[in-house]
Amino acid sequence: MADVGMSVQRAQDKTETMKARSQALDELIDAGTLQDVTSDQTKVEEELSKIKSSGEVDEELKILKQQVPVKKKPEKEEAQEHSNDRAHPR
Repeated sequence: MADVGMSVQRAQDKTETMKARSQALDELIDAGTLQDVTSDQTKVEEELSKIKSSGEVDEELKILKQQVPVKKKPEKEEAQEHSNDRAHPR
């Protein structure tokens, strides 16, 4: 029975090691350090895909910003900030 427990533990350890390696490889591919030889996309297609996803993120951020209500600062606080700006020019 001990042999079965050790075999299971080795299999779990091996699985964790493989997951870690896979994640590391994915990060290297995403960073552009390694080329994904399993992909059927060319370099140009990969770059276009990155640009497209970046644009989608920007669009999503714009929508989220529109959904969040903007709090207006109290007049006292706003006036104090302006006086501090004049007192300490950059």
